[in-house]
Amino acid sequence: MKTEEIDLIGIDGEQLFGRCWLPEADVDPSIVICLIHGLYEHSGRYEAFSKFFTEFGIGVYSFDLRGHGLSPGKRGHIKNYSDYIDDVESLLKLARTEHNDSAIVLYGHSLGGNIVANYILKNNMSELTAAVLSSPWLQLVFEPPKSKLKLARIMNRIYPGYAEKGMINPEDISKDEDIVNAYRSDALNQWNISARLFLNALEKGKWAEENAYKLKIPTLVICGADDNIVLAEASRSFAEKSRGKAVHKQYPGVRHEPHNDIERKEILNDVLNWIQKQVK
Repeated sequence: MKTEEIDLIGIDGEQLFGRCWLPEADVDPSIVICLIHGLYEHSGRYEAFSKFFTEFGIGVYSFDLRGHGLSPGKRGHIKNYSDYIDDVESLLKLARTEHNDSAIVLYGHSLGGNIVANYILKNNMSELTAAVLSSPWLQLVFEPPKSKLKLARIMNRIYPGYAEKGMINPEDISKDEDIVNAYRSDALNQWNISARLFLNALEKGKWAEENAYKLKIPTLVICGADDNIVLAEASRSFAEKSRGKAVHKQYPGVRHEPHNDIERKEILNDVLNWIQKQVK
C-alpha cells in the first residue's frame, strides 16, 4: 500500500490535511473510496481500513474535518455545517481529477455518515457510483438532557464556539481492546463538541432520516446492533424510507465502529462485495 499526504483546499481557501492510500501496483484503481471520518477522530485512524481495500485494487482518499486531527479550526467546532458539505465536494473533485476513470464511492462513518447522508440527498449524484453510511449519526441512542439542549441553544446564539467534553465511552466503539486502547491514547483525537456543531448534527441527522426518499444512488447502510452511541433503528428507518435505494445491514454484537470491531473482516468483505456489485 502506498500512502501519501494531500492538501485539500476548501471552497473558502482553507487548507485541510488529507491522506490517500493507493494500491502498490502502478495502475489507476478501478474504484476510489472518498472517506469522511467521525466526531473526535481523524483520517489517520483508517489506515487498516484502507489497507484492506487497497489489497483489492481500491484507493482511499480522506481528510481531517475542520477542527479535527491536523486540519485547522477550533477543536470540535464548525462555523457553518455547509462547510462540511463543501469540503466533501472538494475531496470528490480531487479524487476525480487524479483518477478520472475510477468509480467513486462516498463513505461516511458516524458524524461522517451524517455529512455524507446530507450530501447525497441534496446534491447532483452524476459523479458518484454509490455511497456507504457506517453507523450514521441520524439519531443518538440517548436523549440529550433538556438542560444541555437549552444551554446549547443559548450559547449557539451568543457564542456558538462554546464547547464541552464529549460523553463517549471509548469501550463503546469496539470489543477489541487494542483498538480501544489506541483510541484512548491517540494524540490526534480531540474530545470537544461545540454548541453549534452539536445542534447542527442533531438537526441534520433528523432531516436526513426524514428525507431519505430523496435518495438518488445505491446506498449501503451498516450498523452494529450493540451501538450505544447512535441509534441503529434510525439507520433501518433511513433505508425503509429510501424507496428501495438503500440496503440496510445490521450486525449482532457489533459496537459503534463496525470496521474496527472483532467482526471487521466479515463486515469489510460485505462492504467490498456490495461496492463491487454497484460498479459492474
